[in-house]
Amino acid sequence: MRIVRIDDRLIHGQVIVGWVKKLGLDSLILLHNEMDNDIIELYAGMLEEEIDFTSIDISKSDITCKANAIYVAESLNLLYDFKEKLTAIKFDLFNFGGLRTKVGKEKILDFIYMDKTEMERTLELSSLLNTKINAQELPESENFNILKIIKERL
Repeated sequence: MRIVRIDDRLIHGQVIVGWVKKLGLDSLILLHNEMDNDIIELYAGMLEEEIDFTSIDISKSDITCKANAIYVAESLNLLYDFKEKLTAIKFDLFNFGGLRTKVGKEKILDFIYMDKTEMERTLELSSLLNTKINAQELPESENFNILKIIKERL
């Protein structure tokens, strides 16, 4: 299974405990653009030794294709800006895990806030990735059809 997840709270245990452990994933790939090394090391330090961790500066490197992995990015715009690199990987799920409230963002769900551009970009990415897309905080949490919700708002 390959999951690409957007969650603006990269440094928290939800991805590690809630997704990696719960689904029995072998790898966590952190996708970023010139992220500070201290943050990367902190994130890597949160993982148990048996979980393979890879940090990829998506602006400088291609994305490594790994089986049984979750790819985590902190923003939709990061994925959108480097979407051509994402299409090389066949993802089983494109998951929205948390995009918190910010000025100019509209509440889509309790844990998803987006502006119009991000909603449009979500539709485009969904089409490009040609995979299931959802909004779900944890695997056992309620699963929302984010595409339907966005289409109703646009």
